[in-house]
Amino acid sequence: MFVPNLDGVSPTEEVLYDSTAGPITGLDMFYGKKSLIEKMPYMAHHTGFVPATLKQSILDAGFSIGETSAMCGYNLLGIGIK
Repeated sequence: MFVPNLDGVSPTEEVLYDSTAGPITGLDMFYGKKSLIEKMPYMAHHTGFVPATLKQSILDAGFSIGETSAMCGYNLLGIGIK
């Protein structure tokens, strides 16, 4: 699974990068892109992850092995193995 990597990100209006959906701020990464949530409220983020919390969530979900890797562009990859 890919999720936003919140490691080192602050929930501010500062633009962190540009995407095809437009500029992405720290607030967007924490809560979901405001302009998309207005049209599709189910796109709101209900939790956030850094590598350690994603790994623990994978293990808590019943996987015997959980690994994470920070990817480019503020992405965090999580893999669970049963």
